[in-house]
Amino acid sequence: MSKKILSFEMALRKLQEITGELENNELGLEKAISRYEEGVRLAQHCEALLANMEQRVEMISKNLDGTLKTTKIPIKTTDNEEDNINE
Repeated sequence: MSKKILSFEMALRKLQEITGELENNELGLEKAISRYEEGVRLAQHCEALLANMEQRVEMISKNLDGTLKTTKIPIKTTDNEEDNINE
């Protein structure tokens, strides 16, 4: 049986639920730590999905002759430099 990948929307919803539980301060220490760890895993999952989607986004533009072309949108790095995905 294959493992189903959690969608971004569902992971974000679960992460918001966990955040709400932790903010209410109604969980015991063990349960709070367990939920925190789950939240970290969900946040990492969301970040990975977003990074993948970012790489798939393309910019559509016109060539001088009127034909359409697609190019990858440059992604800003942590150094505020742009990396072109095509390279």
